[in-house]
Amino acid sequence: MGTSRSTLTPDNIHAYVWMEDEASKGSNEICSALYHCLNSIDLTGVNKIRLISDGCGGQNKNSIVVSMIMKWLHETTSNIKNIELIFPVTGHSFLPADRVFALNERVIRKRENIIDPKEYKTIIEEHATVHQLATKVYVYDWKGKCKEFLKNTNSWHFQISKCKRLVLKKKGNKINVRGEVSYRNDICQSKSLLKRGKRLVEMTLNSIPVGVPIKAAKLKDVNNLLTKHYGADWMHLEELKYYKNVLTRDNNDITNSNGESVVDPGNIENEEVLDFV
Repeated sequence: MGTSRSTLTPDNIHAYVWMEDEASKGSNEICSALYHCLNSIDLTGVNKIRLISDGCGGQNKNSIVVSMIMKWLHETTSNIKNIELIFPVTGHSFLPADRVFALNERVIRKRENIIDPKEYKTIIEEHATVHQLATKVYVYDWKGKCKEFLKNTNSWHFQISKCKRLVLKKKGNKINVRGEVSYRNDICQSKSLLKRGKRLVEMTLNSIPVGVPIKAAKLKDVNNLLTKHYGADWMHLEELKYYKNVLTRDNNDITNSNGESVVDPGNIENEEVLDFV
């Protein structure tokens, strides 16, 4: 957060992390992280926000993200009246977030082995304030709410795929949106994207349960890799407890090269359950 000239510190960098077995990597997760961040930062004296991201349609440049920002802008008690989403030209821009990724990668490359996933969190904490999505920050069903409240993109007054900017403006209880194909010129009209009869005040959020199944083929590869490096009894090693819990969590029947099950039902440790209070 800040400007392109801001010094990168844990005070103005927020990193949202989660494991592959905890949540997916789609718009619901991106929206939930951004929603939490906007609700957490101090916006005193700020009246306009610019959000800059790549134009990935599956995560950032879509109606789901727009619906989340509409809801946040509608309910915020801050002085924010305008939010602008900017999508730089691919290959011709360098985001501050990329600098943070580079700092983390520089440290990771120097590590010969990283066994415990917590080590990644420790590395990221050197450059950012880390938030654990799914286990400590809710993941909401933004996709479902978008479908319920917003018009289909085919009915929008602009074509989102061609836009370089999306501008959301708050006026009273209404949030109007316009899409611009230029970074400088404002041409498009600003209109509501809500379906007839729908109001943002009625948009209530439903959280998504923690946990995403991992493909059996990937679990088998993990087991084979750990067996190769640590032996057939790797599940008894304390430092590999995370992988054991993942392999046994959903009663996955993982077999070794001889077709024998590697999971001992009587030796499965109960993983700590993290829930919201």
